[in-house]
Amino acid sequence: MGSLWAGVDVGKTHHHVCVVDDDGTVVMSEKIPNDQQAISSVVGRLGKRREPIRWAVDLRGGPQDGDDAGADTRGGQGGPPDRRS
Repeated sequence: MGSLWAGVDVGKTHHHVCVVDDDGTVVMSEKIPNDQQAISSVVGRLGKRREPIRWAVDLRGGPQDGDDAGADTRGGQGGPPDRRS
């Protein structure tokens, strides 16, 4: 089973989430409002999938840690995800 790769471009009023599989096929691409219910909905839907998901978050400032569910999260500062962790 392959992996999914989720990228999140964080904004003040909304976020863009794009998920691709190992072949580069877009599995999901959505613009979501910046509110907890919308974010939780996307994470919940993706969490139901069987493939492992790798997350990259473009976040300016602030912590770039995974959530309590043990997400594999990597963040960048206004650019491509770095290779830390």
